Amino acid sequence: MYGRCIPVNINPRRFLQSIDAITALSKSPANAEGMKRVARVTADECASVDNGAIIPLEAHDLWLQQAAKQGDLAAQAQVFMRPGKRPQGDELRKFMDQVVASNDPTAMFEMGQLVEGNPSGDGAGRYSSVAGDTLTGYAWSIVACQRGLDCGAGSPIMNSVCLNTGGCSSPDFESFVRDYIVTTGDAALLNSKIQEVGSLLPNSN
Repeated sequence: MYGRCIPVNINPRRFLQSIDAITALSKSPANAEGMKRVARVTADECASVDNGAIIPLEAHDLWLQQAAKQGDLAAQAQVFMRPGKRPQGDELRKFMDQVVASNDPTAMFEMGQLVEGNPSGDGAGRYSSVAGDTLTGYAWSIVACQRGLDCGAGSPIMNSVCLNTGGCSSPDFESFVRDYIVTTGDAALLNSKIQEVGSLLPNSN
């Protein structure tokens, strides 16, 4: 929540005005209305974070680093996404081992964000084919949603998707990816990657 509220609490009124300006240019009434609704909800939620005070970026960084040190795998993945921190090869393999063993959908989702930025998964052992490229990243995140993470409309994930991309009319994250990101030609490959990622994880039952 702190991360999402950093830009909002600097100037909530300006934040809402910027959303109005963006939606005025939208060609989709559904997306425009959805973005306005999410922006209002976000502004209201952020008003209760530290009583609406401006959140220093350093404070969020310290919180994230502390959570990572305490074993929060999702926080560790976010730290790894910082410039110069991205793991490769055996370091990435060991981290992926931890995420898989945890069976934690929040960590899986962040793993998707992490591997999305990797040009390849070379050196990651048994994860090499699912440790790099954008499509593989989406597969990890979709599997996280299938494993129980709240990825439906109105969830923090979909609210972030809405504000960051303007895609605000999808019922869930997987639908957003399939409708707005993945081409028809890549749909079969995405399905294959989802199946491959799922096969690496402990049985969900």
